[in-house]
Amino acid sequence: MLDVHPPHQAAHTWKDFFIHIATIVVGLLIAVGLEQTVEFFHHRHQVAEVRRALDEERQENIVRFHKNIKAHLVAEAQLHNNLRIFLYLKAHPGAPLSALPGVLVWPIGIAEPLTAAWSTAAETGVLDLLPRAEVADDTLEYDALHSSLTAYQEAIPLQHRCVAYLTRTGDPSVLSPSEIEQEIQDLQVRLSVESFYGYTLYL
Repeated sequence: MLDVHPPHQAAHTWKDFFIHIATIVVGLLIAVGLEQTVEFFHHRHQVAEVRRALDEERQENIVRFHKNIKAHLVAEAQLHNNLRIFLYLKAHPGAPLSALPGVLVWPIGIAEPLTAAWSTAAETGVLDLLPRAEVADDTLEYDALHSSLTAYQEAIPLQHRCVAYLTRTGDPSVLSPSEIEQEIQDLQVRLSVESFYGYTLYL
């Protein structure tokens, strides 16, 4: 048999009701506030980590940039020398290697810029936490790096065309007049691409 007891407290008044509601609201506000505080410090930690990673990446890219500037200047000089040699062969068909005005050198390769930190920050959405002006500056910087890399990649197939004769002979003096003329044309295009690549490095 169940015992039925009367409630220990009297029926709630409106005052008690509002106090109860206020207690719930205050509790919710405290919970939301704590959650936002934790989120704030988490975001601040993420931003600090991203800035540190981007700064490390930037410092390495500066080192690579200076290497690429030097490599570009050397490559342009070497390609000009190659063009001079083939122009000499055009004017002096069959000239021996000892008579050529220089040695053929075919430069290739650059120190590619790093973009992992930037890509990760974009994919994880941390860039949204950074000031817009800061993101805009970084975007311009990485766009410039991408433009330079793209410009250089256009030189690779041209370089392959220029050195294709090496699969048949290491002596350019045995090339036919038409082959020498083609080499000159390919070299001129290769040089123009190298010059444009150099231009992108200074943007």
